[in-house]
Amino acid sequence: MTVKILTDSAFRQDPAWRMKAESCLRAAASEIERIADLRFEIAGHALWAPPSETVAVETAARDLDNRLAKDGEDILLAILGYERFGQTFYGYALFQEAIVVLTYPPSAPPPVRTLRHELGHLFGAVHVPLSDSVMNYFVPQSRFDDLNARAVAAGRARTFNRVEPVFPRRARLELASVYEEICRFVQAEIASGLPRTAFKSLADEKGRPDMSFLDDAFIALAQIRLDEKEYSRVLESCDEALKLNPGNWDTRNLVGIALRRMGRVDEAIAQYREILKANPDFPRVLYNLGIALAKNGDLASAKGAYGRAIGLKPNMAEARNNLGEVSLRLGDLAASEREIREALRIQPHFPLAMSNLAEVHFRKKEFGAAAELAAKAGELDPALPDPWNVLGNIRRQEGRPEEAVAAYEKALSLDRRHEKAHYNLGVCLFEMGRADEAELHFVTALDIQPAFAEARANYGYCLLRRKRLDEGIREVEEALSQGYASARAFLNLSLAYVQKGDFGRAVAEARRAAERDPSLKDAWVQWGSLLLHEGRADDALQPFLKAAAMAPDDGPLANNLAVCYFRAGDFRKAWEYALKAQDLGVVLHPDFLAALKAKLERKAGWL
Repeated sequence: MTVKILTDSAFRQDPAWRMKAESCLRAAASEIERIADLRFEIAGHALWAPPSETVAVETAARDLDNRLAKDGEDILLAILGYERFGQTFYGYALFQEAIVVLTYPPSAPPPVRTLRHELGHLFGAVHVPLSDSVMNYFVPQSRFDDLNARAVAAGRARTFNRVEPVFPRRARLELASVYEEICRFVQAEIASGLPRTAFKSLADEKGRPDMSFLDDAFIALAQIRLDEKEYSRVLESCDEALKLNPGNWDTRNLVGIALRRMGRVDEAIAQYREILKANPDFPRVLYNLGIALAKNGDLASAKGAYGRAIGLKPNMAEARNNLGEVSLRLGDLAASEREIREALRIQPHFPLAMSNLAEVHFRKKEFGAAAELAAKAGELDPALPDPWNVLGNIRRQEGRPEEAVAAYEKALSLDRRHEKAHYNLGVCLFEMGRADEAELHFVTALDIQPAFAEARANYGYCLLRRKRLDEGIREVEEALSQGYASARAFLNLSLAYVQKGDFGRAVAEARRAAERDPSLKDAWVQWGSLLLHEGRADDALQPFLKAAAMAPDDGPLANNLAVCYFRAGDFRKAWEYALKAQDLGVVLHPDFLAALKAKLERKAGWL
């Protein structure tokens, strides 16, 4: 494990500051090295300025995490040289971020046991009500108790990439067993009347023993269960943690994540907002709020939450990646690419960001770059479904639908609740004429994410195809109300209203389709055809001409222009387009040709 040591100016007043910092670290790490068969290497030193000389160590740790990005090292150890009088504790660890802040005044003896305690947290050790354990909250001793020694041994496999689960699955299973045993021990000790005479504790304002510090075994178990997708059990562990420490906002944040992943998104949003009332500058909670808002289809608010998180913590790669994804959904390719590339600058081996950047390249029709990035993301994380989803999109665009279906199905084999893969597979199947199968995937995507407007619109298209017009129109219009602004949606509504005989509404929807996407030829043709049907030949000319500019060799379109010009009284133009339509293989109605010839013969024998 590589450790970079940061020291403030107060600690550096001692001429031997470098030697003292390194020897304290080596002494503290020796027990972890022995248990876990690890070696700690010092990656260098740097001067560090905390927010103030009197700031609490936990505040200093969060400030350090927000302001400083790692430069390849695994662990940051920050040492504060000023005395922190009146504090409950003199060391603090951020587990996921692998940051430790330690108070070490130059005149004090080396705080080896405190540092060992905090380093233990980084490798999965938790507080225990044992007077002879280094994981004693108040007076840490020299050695790890047997249960925490097991945790540290399993925790040697931890990763320091903050965008992935900290522990791989094998380690998680071992740690879950350890934490369950510690939780049972804690509950038994509490039931027997903590504190024991040999165990030093504090009392709250009513004289009761303070047991809030014992919540972290339950929190650690909740995190393991979250990574194992056991969401109802996450809530159980969090409930136990909150009984001991109701004010722990990190626990409430875990509750919000579990609720969101269970589909209880509104409850999750309420949980996050409650946390932010007390802690408005909590970037991790703002990030999770952004995820929940995006799940609800509120992309503008999600974008704002991610932006606030990044403002507080510019090196938060996860928030930048998600902001890029939201920008992509909003159609802002430039902003999306900018944020995702910044996420990858911060975390170069971030598979989901690579997959999202592949999606950006796909939207830009840079299929080679997209495929290369998707493949790299898949190699970094073979369990990640997103690269397969992108690959499916590429194959579909290349006209290889069967390979696209196989790629989407691979994504779903990795995550049955991957709503994007369900949606894209549905689109592919619909285009292949397998509408019934497509409908099932759109419905599944909506079950997973009810605010998935694109899936709702396509479900509506399936209903329209089955002649369930009122239901289909309702679904498409609901998708539009959720922010889905697709020319194809307006066009399909126009076609549906024609079948219902509501030509006025059909005209309006065709016009919206053409205005939304001027390159959509079918929208101009539909608009012109409806105007012609209503006897408005002069008005129909402009939409038909727009379409003809995109498809000059479209015989039926030339025929429509001939009819328009005929009804508008421009018989020479009508004849010109009639001949063009015939040259393109269209058989014109003989009565129309006869009438057109007659009109032209009356015009000074033009024929």
